[in-house]
Amino acid sequence: MFHSLARLGPGLAFLLSIFAFQLVIALPTEFGDYDLFNDTASNSFDRRALNFYARILPLGASIVQGRGSSTGNGVFFCCISLTIERFRKFLRDQLRKDGWRVNMVGSKSEGSMADNSVEAIPGYTVSQIQDISHLSTPFKPNIILVNAGVNDCENGIDIPNIGARLASLLDDLFKDVPGTTVIVSTLIPGTDPDVERFRAEANRQYRSLVSDRRARGQKVVLAEMDGVVGYFDTRVGSGDYFDETHPNDKGYTKMAAIWRQAINTAESEGKLTAPADAPGVIDSGDNTCEKQYGNSEATRRNTQSGSGWDDGIYIHSSSAQGTRHTISSTEETSFWLATIAVRNGLDDIIQIGGNVAGGRSYSVYRNRGAATWDATPTTFTIPDTCIARGVRWADMNGDGLDDFVCIAPGGELSVAINRGNFVFEYTGAGKYKPSEGYLQARIHLADIDGDGRFDYCAARDNGDIQCWRNGGRSDTADLWQDMGIVFTGKNMGDLSGIRFGDINGDGRSDWLWLNDQGATWTWTNSRGCIKGAEGQGLTPTWRAGENRANGAGPTHIGLGFADARSGIHFAKAFGNPQAYNLLPGRDYVWIEHISSAGLRSTSSPTDETTGSSTTSTQGDDLIPSANLTTRSPVDSRAAVHTYKINVWRNEGIGGSKLKSDGDRYCNMRGRANGRQDYVWIFSNGKMQIFEGLDSFPENPPYWGNNYVMFDLTGSRAMDRRDLHLADWDGDGACDIIYTNPDGGAVEVWLNRIKTTGNFNWEYVGNPAPKLSCDQTRGVGINDLAVRFADLSADGSLSGNGRPDYLCMEKDGRTKGYLHNSDGSFTWIPQFKKTDNFDRANYRWADVNGDGRADLIWTDKFKGDATVWTNQGMIQSGDSSFTWVNKGPLYNAPAQGHCLHFPDLDGNKRADMHFVDAVENSAQTWFNTCPNGSSDDADTLTSPVLPSPP
Repeated sequence: MFHSLARLGPGLAFLLSIFAFQLVIALPTEFGDYDLFNDTASNSFDRRALNFYARILPLGASIVQGRGSSTGNGVFFCCISLTIERFRKFLRDQLRKDGWRVNMVGSKSEGSMADNSVEAIPGYTVSQIQDISHLSTPFKPNIILVNAGVNDCENGIDIPNIGARLASLLDDLFKDVPGTTVIVSTLIPGTDPDVERFRAEANRQYRSLVSDRRARGQKVVLAEMDGVVGYFDTRVGSGDYFDETHPNDKGYTKMAAIWRQAINTAESEGKLTAPADAPGVIDSGDNTCEKQYGNSEATRRNTQSGSGWDDGIYIHSSSAQGTRHTISSTEETSFWLATIAVRNGLDDIIQIGGNVAGGRSYSVYRNRGAATWDATPTTFTIPDTCIARGVRWADMNGDGLDDFVCIAPGGELSVAINRGNFVFEYTGAGKYKPSEGYLQARIHLADIDGDGRFDYCAARDNGDIQCWRNGGRSDTADLWQDMGIVFTGKNMGDLSGIRFGDINGDGRSDWLWLNDQGATWTWTNSRGCIKGAEGQGLTPTWRAGENRANGAGPTHIGLGFADARSGIHFAKAFGNPQAYNLLPGRDYVWIEHISSAGLRSTSSPTDETTGSSTTSTQGDDLIPSANLTTRSPVDSRAAVHTYKINVWRNEGIGGSKLKSDGDRYCNMRGRANGRQDYVWIFSNGKMQIFEGLDSFPENPPYWGNNYVMFDLTGSRAMDRRDLHLADWDGDGACDIIYTNPDGGAVEVWLNRIKTTGNFNWEYVGNPAPKLSCDQTRGVGINDLAVRFADLSADGSLSGNGRPDYLCMEKDGRTKGYLHNSDGSFTWIPQFKKTDNFDRANYRWADVNGDGRADLIWTDKFKGDATVWTNQGMIQSGDSSFTWVNKGPLYNAPAQGHCLHFPDLDGNKRADMHFVDAVENSAQTWFNTCPNGSSDDADTLTSPVLPSPP
């Protein structure tokens, strides 16, 4: 129904916006034109109101929600924000001044008022309001305010029976809440012709209905909103109306006065009684109730519509760099490219050798940069005699070096960990992963979930890829989790063309398919959000790449002749990152084999994920040290074999950054209720703020003004994974904290908005020299070693407003420094013991509103969040704090990494905020107490209401 303003045109909309802005300024004295109730006047409330609570359910559509009010921020038009501050606050404030104890109830939370519960959805008809009433009747209100029917009138819906439909709603209310009192309002006048043509008839039926029900003894009272002509000044802007249908603040105060009059009537008639007990409702409560699993289902709201920036799909281009290296051999041999010498470095060339004492020898030509390899190799020994077709090189423990992997014919894995300096050591007797029933030729190693550890994948007959997640946190895989089908086949036909490799440097293995001539189709791997379960999917989002010159189709055009595929590698030869803070990209490498007889063949294929040999996918049953793809009689007689390393440098862009990568939330503007703003951090550290509103409107934009609030990129780039938002100095406004990824030292930019009115960042270099962390962050955006959260300080039972410095080990064990109230730090050997979950899935946020950050673990597959509540600084075993495992408390809609836990409504409790990884649209489930009945700061000092007619 909220469309009337648009009819007036943009010019008038602008004028009304300016008027609304002026009204905010004038509001404290604007009501001086009306006769006011005397604050000290005696009435029936003064004697009896304190005996029980007025547990009030406001029920209706947009007028009950409060569209058109202008105190605060909310629905955006042009230059200023307009809100949903609504009659509910005006009424509640007056009832509190009358002496009532008030608790507003409802399944939804709307507006900046503390006690903002309501049951109202804009555009709903009488019948739809009847449907949603069942969401709130379990709260057992003793007063129900019903305003319904404007949308029926506007759309001409069954007007002859609108009274009967309202009667059906009343029947449901009395059935669900025996003993309640229902106050039915007539429809307020307006100037929308669609509404006005039916409003009088609707009001006639409503009056008749209320009269009939009262005669039958039901506890019903009429709130007559249309009794005196001229009480509401229906002029838009200069009168009591925001648009043709919705009041502005002046109009809402007049509505509130009539509601109050009706409640007064119900009280004087003896119709009001104490509310019945209701599960979870404690009228005298605040925002510190315990969170219950799924109890926020009814509070879901759309809260983001796709802000932020990404780099689009992957667009490939390359430049030919010619032959970069040549190796000669008297025998045909096999090569791989893998990261052997330098952690997270470029790919070295590995040449297989023969059997030696204790294993098999290999030679490594180190990559010294820019596809320049040593002329003389370094030789080392692997304590294994795995034949070439089973050899792979993959980072199985996430330390940045590729380990030696042998895939047995039946699919089992054995792993020798690369310790550095060309030393390889078997762990667990080398038995790393049992077979899943797929033979060697179908096995691929790929980092599907981007955690830095390679997973175990198998290609099915139809090309679908099923993977098992490597869930290790040390050298061994502590568990293997069935990820289900992570990629659906693309009908390419030939499974021998399947490769995996991180083509764009985002840390996730992409799917590549090569035809016989080396032409390559690319599907990049990005975080997905589709909720699954172990064995039923941890599905990424896959997007087809394109070629810059040719568009859709092959990203790499290939070599143009047959039998080329087996010599193609995707390797970090140049390894130029396509952008700041990305890993090296993969170049297109062709190992060209020329025999002394003058004939050319190709060398062994490689798995681009690590450059490891994938001869097993060709199904060749070859002995070691033989050419793995070409065994011609001429080649077998050749005395000299020359291998040329030809490189096409990857100059592709895109497919590596998602809009959701930059999402952060913190109270940057220092609002008293702690309600958090939305901050989007670019990959280089630049920050854009989207100011938080007092309530989320039904339609976008969901946030207020947005602008760059922090930008040092002209002189310094900082990885957004190392930037944190937290209130360092405890002044109520979030500051910016940078942690050095090498050791965890801290730099701070203090936010001076509380004292100057603007951010005016004040840089403090290394404000706490003792702070350090011996852990390092991982590859993913959530796998952070250093976190900041207010656990408590100085032995207090609640937080002191300053964030503690938390150093998290890979299994979640947390140590660090307590941030004391005087700004000093105290070393804590253990805040929280390990529960043997991945660090990347942990979040810190205050779940129950007690002022202390709790620990949240999100299930990687299905997202459901388990909570350990923080009981304060009470020694428990080796931990300095006591924690209570409450089990799953959040019923998540998506995979765990798509969830945030900010406080977006300012009630000091962590809401569940689901963000679509690619689109960056979001929905929020607000974590509210069904009994929140707190006053606002101005509740007892706000203007009293005008006199009703």
